[in-house]
Amino acid sequence: MRHAVAETRVPTMSSLLALDAATDAGTCGHKAATLALLRNLGFDVPDGFVIPAGVQASRDDIAAALARLGDGPVAVRSSGLAEDLPDASFAGQYDTLLNVLGAEAVLDAAAACVKSAHNGRIESYGHVVRPMAVLVQQMVEAEVAGVAFSANPLTGNRDEVRVSATRGLGDKLVSGAIDADEWLVTHEHATVIAQPQKAIGPELARRVAALARKAEAARLAPQDIEWAVAGDRLWLLQSRPITALPVAPDIEAPKGSWQKDAAHFAND
Repeated sequence: MRHAVAETRVPTMSSLLALDAATDAGTCGHKAATLALLRNLGFDVPDGFVIPAGVQASRDDIAAALARLGDGPVAVRSSGLAEDLPDASFAGQYDTLLNVLGAEAVLDAAAACVKSAHNGRIESYGHVVRPMAVLVQQMVEAEVAGVAFSANPLTGNRDEVRVSATRGLGDKLVSGAIDADEWLVTHEHATVIAQPQKAIGPELARRVAALARKAEAARLAPQDIEWAVAGDRLWLLQSRPITALPVAPDIEAPKGSWQKDAAHFAND
């Protein structure tokens, strides 16, 4: 409702930033700043703009920025100042709204993103709530999409990339609402683990793995990325550090493989 939207908007300023210029995480949030840096390095990141934390943009400002992007639908994404950190990713905790069309709808979606910084889920992390920036990007009409970890999140193996994929947009996968195809890529060898959707094959799994490794090299740490494919183009939608990556035990183990224990049972 309009009165609820007004309550979540912040004091009036007028200063939007093109995504390429939004490299200051202290005002644009870590999600936007990371994507700006990667876009400037030549990664295929969808173009967009940022409403910095503490800035309220007018409808005319938003309309002008949307016109520069081509007046098509956009994704409106929260970009927290304490998000995507090495020790706290807040993955899935802040709001993202997809296929938003028009300046008024973008203003409402931006207000919802700002409001999501104050929900109970964030407070349960024990972190102080900080101002929220908002990232607006061109929508990628994905044929397939997913996530990838540049190191195996179950074992910590730096030579293995874990790739998850789904048909269409990746929002349901990220939210955990559907079962994804799962691939493990070691060097150039792609092994299918599960394939309920048959969304991708080994060639695309290897391309996604290469993108994850490239993001890791650029960010100097293992990365958890979101990606999407439209036509033949592979887009990078997000890149953040992998938190709590397990470390292999420093023991002489027998030949075989191991993974992080996810369940514990009491001894009787």
